[in-house]
Amino acid sequence: MRKRKKNRTFLVYALLILLSANWFADLPLANAEESIRASLSGEDTVQAGQAFSLTYGLKGVSEAVYAQDLTIRYDAEQLIFLGADSMKDHFSIIGLSEAPGHVRIIAASHGADNAIQRDSELLTLRWSSQPLNHAATSVVSVIDTVVSNGDGVEISVSGATHTVQIAVANKWELLSLIARAQAAHDNAVEGGGLGQYPKGAKAILLTAINSAKTVADQADATQQQIQLASTELEEALRVFLASMHTSEPGDLNGDSKFTIGDLAIAAASYGKTSADPDWANMVKADVHADGKIDIADLAIIARAIWSSLPETPNTPEWTAVKRIDVSGVTSSGLTLTWSGAADPVGVTEYKVYQDGNAIGTVTGSVYQYAITGLKQSTMYSFKVEAGIASGLWSTNGPSVTVTTQAGHSPSVLFTGQESVVGGGSFALIYGLRNVTQSVYSQDITILYDAEHMDFIGVDTLGEGMSTRIDSDIRGQVRVMLTNQGAAPVNEDADLLSLNWKAKVLDQPAIATITINEIILTDSKGIETRISGATHQIRISLADKEGDLNSDNKISVGDLAMVAAAYGGTSADPEWAKYARADVNHDRKVDIEDLAMTAKWIFR
Repeated sequence: MRKRKKNRTFLVYALLILLSANWFADLPLANAEESIRASLSGEDTVQAGQAFSLTYGLKGVSEAVYAQDLTIRYDAEQLIFLGADSMKDHFSIIGLSEAPGHVRIIAASHGADNAIQRDSELLTLRWSSQPLNHAATSVVSVIDTVVSNGDGVEISVSGATHTVQIAVANKWELLSLIARAQAAHDNAVEGGGLGQYPKGAKAILLTAINSAKTVADQADATQQQIQLASTELEEALRVFLASMHTSEPGDLNGDSKFTIGDLAIAAASYGKTSADPDWANMVKADVHADGKIDIADLAIIARAIWSSLPETPNTPEWTAVKRIDVSGVTSSGLTLTWSGAADPVGVTEYKVYQDGNAIGTVTGSVYQYAITGLKQSTMYSFKVEAGIASGLWSTNGPSVTVTTQAGHSPSVLFTGQESVVGGGSFALIYGLRNVTQSVYSQDITILYDAEHMDFIGVDTLGEGMSTRIDSDIRGQVRVMLTNQGAAPVNEDADLLSLNWKAKVLDQPAIATITINEIILTDSKGIETRISGATHQIRISLADKEGDLNSDNKISVGDLAMVAAAYGGTSADPEWAKYARADVNHDRKVDIEDLAMTAKWIFR
């Protein structure tokens, strides 16, 4: 009897020791959850179309981290996700899934020696900015980050954001200058005559033109490089034009012009040579400089006379590379930009035509015109012609056809995980896209399969918003979302997290959740009804396979336990401790077990 009493006393003390050990073991995790956080750093400014990278890491690490599950959100209209790479040996990306605007990454360390135990930079996230035609500010956010220690205890980690300024270089001034310089080059003639250029002058100008073209063709050229190329080409063109011959031998009567009087003086001396005794009086008529006055001298003076006569003005000429570009196309407007035309007396203005009708003019130094008041989803033809002071206009100017954009109504974002184990909780995100006017309140009706899930509640994802929920009808939830004196919703935003719990089923099932009706209201109380959206989720049977921490789900905590056992084999003395992590049952814990666990997490 006394022996049984001693045994019972021993069991009570043992139980108390175990409970106290578990209570104290939770203290570091609580402290870790308060301090650990994600970090995101990298370039602050990039050119449109330029590749760049950001660095993800953890800060405030106070105990070993074996596995991580993080989601990255970005604007797919501004950025392109290219991929991710590990920055640390024996730390691998086990799984990666991507949808426009979202990337989910699951990563794990290889064994206890490689666990993350201090602040570390872990992943290189590779991006490229979209080839935008306007400057933009883009935000990349790390959200929904969960890490786990080797015992499968999961910790939610504070997220991080990084802002990238996308710059767009303006090349239109350089392109117009290249067109003008090319026209001057193509129309020039080298020689010693009036209006001609010294030999080799065209080659020098062409070299400057080609250097400027190289900069203009670079997609990632900076504004400073473009400005320098413009300055250098402008100077080369000025030097070239200044080198043109403005006078020619043959002004025999000294009146600073070439006329029939000069030709008469040469004709009177015709036949004279340097052997004649009065050659000194005749030598000025030897404009050919060959020691005699003959038909060659008369021809030179005649050409000079023709060159000095006023010419009948011609219409401005467009170069062979004439172009007109369209930018900033919206549902009601756009901007035209064109290369310049050339004319000896100078282009004084440009006239813009829309569908054959003149709609405006600009001066000859302006190569851009903004057009407004257009109809949405409509095709228009535009053309530009050049004019000179005499009133003559070109007829072969560049033209373009363009269709305006369609007007957009707001659309619904309704997204979230696609599968859940019976008895597990899940959340779906509701938001608005293509928002073009302010929204102050929203009336949202949601239908769901009450046989397969229960509605838990709603969390707002923005500041200054309140909700009123009516879920009295089984299988239906009505949410009234209102902005309380804060700024209205006037841009794309994720607004609500709708929370659910899957029921424990006897058979797997696919359940449907439908946003059936949405009514948006502006500041004037005007209501707009928009189309809803549907989301399906697969509910699988509760399965203990892979649920190493026995929390009725397979998550990053289970992955961490596999990572902590990484490298263990059935030959190890402590294999009984590691055996649960051998999820593919090949008597060793390696990358295949990590990959299988990650696959279950994504499932």
